[in-house]
Amino acid sequence: MLRIEAGGTPSIEVRGRDKKYKWLTPQQAIEAWFDLLEVSTSPERTLHLKRMILQGTAFVDPDKVEGLFGTRIVERKEDRPEGEDCFSYTIGHGVDVREFHDHLFANSQESDVPVSGAYAVYFEYFKRVPVHIGRVTKQGTVISRWGPTAHVYEHEPDLAPLSYGEPRFFLLVYLYTSGVDSP
Repeated sequence: MLRIEAGGTPSIEVRGRDKKYKWLTPQQAIEAWFDLLEVSTSPERTLHLKRMILQGTAFVDPDKVEGLFGTRIVERKEDRPEGEDCFSYTIGHGVDVREFHDHLFANSQESDVPVSGAYAVYFEYFKRVPVHIGRVTKQGTVISRWGPTAHVYEHEPDLAPLSYGEPRFFLLVYLYTSGVDSP
């Protein structure tokens, strides 16, 4: 759980083995996750920890995401419109997101693996609710904007912030036209 104290300092609640709660700064939490990563023996746990580290690092200092697990900055947040999110970046400003998703799900081929040019849509865990979107590159990576306070990054499909959920890939069969900026 994330908490912001009166002084504006964010902290993260962590439960230890003794069931007592301890408050860590985001930087302390990231350091703890790196320590756990060193001893992780499960591929699923390792992926989970990497995604937690990416999310925490993007929150603390978006510049420090550069190079983490192969992630690179494609465009700086200062060079993008203020308040822009992943949907505006990927599908265009002024596009009705619900209408776009309805069209995407009805007119595309869904895949478990990244396909060049496909939309990478990240769904809330155990639900079919899209929370993040990016585009798959020719190299099989994804380019996406990690919220209005972070940069645009190129990253492995499975290495997006943990809160974005699980990716699925959609290659449009019929082009979407909305009369505004095209993707």
